[in-house]
Amino acid sequence: MSEISVAANSSLNIFTAIRLWKPSLSKTENRIADYFYNHPQEAANQSMLKVAEICHCGEGSIDRFCKKMGYSGFAQVKEMLATQNATSEALVQQVDIEQHDSIESISEQICNLYTNTIQLTMELNSPSVFQEATNRIVSAKHIFFYGIGDATVPCLCASYRFRRIGFNCYFDFDPDMQLITASNIASDDVVIAISHSGMSRTVNAAVKAAHEAGAFTIGITQSVKSTMTQYCNLIFYNATSDITVGKEIVAHRFSENAIIEILYASVVSKMPETANYHLRKSAEILTANKEPSF
Repeated sequence: MSEISVAANSSLNIFTAIRLWKPSLSKTENRIADYFYNHPQEAANQSMLKVAEICHCGEGSIDRFCKKMGYSGFAQVKEMLATQNATSEALVQQVDIEQHDSIESISEQICNLYTNTIQLTMELNSPSVFQEATNRIVSAKHIFFYGIGDATVPCLCASYRFRRIGFNCYFDFDPDMQLITASNIASDDVVIAISHSGMSRTVNAAVKAAHEAGAFTIGITQSVKSTMTQYCNLIFYNATSDITVGKEIVAHRFSENAIIEILYASVVSKMPETANYHLRKSAEILTANKEPSF
């Protein structure tokens, strides 16, 4: 597949875009990124020639970098550097819980982390991406969810949600079974794969098999350039940057669930009568699991 652009959303926060792309940038691109990120106001008042001199590169490299970030060119990036700031973006990364922190302090940090994660995740994903995914899901014969580790949680929840409104959904905890279902997938099916790193071997193998079979593949990831993104027709990005040891902060799963919930609500809005019919049927049968009210 061709190289992926960060977003069709030209209002994307420039600092978010830089952080998202940074791990996959070349040495020259990293010099440009560092200069823009660390000296935004100075860069906003420089000519392209001057920025090229400061970053030891050609003007063409500056122009390509700006377009790679998802913008029309250097002029738009200068506008973003002058009008946006990295304050809210930085909050996503900064959870520093000490031994003697109060529960109030811990609560505030975690709530800020989650709030900013959702806000920035929405900045990364344009409405047109959600619309395209919605249309594909509505017309899908089957929906397959792929993920391993704690990515199984949003996969399972998503499978349950869409099954309740009448879709034929499949999710297996066993990675081998995910590969087996991918080997039997058809061109009128949709795959939704969740991998924060985009480097989960079995998930990537399943997505590749589905993509090669002609299924429409949707990825949810933090990584702009990874193995998984090579086999995805459509990609949603989450803005979480987990710097904790062991990557135990689960804000990335929170943002993934938010993406799934938006897709679910959007699908319901496209087929309200069908969705409500299936919801009523499932609600009726589930009364067998409820204790009688007093």
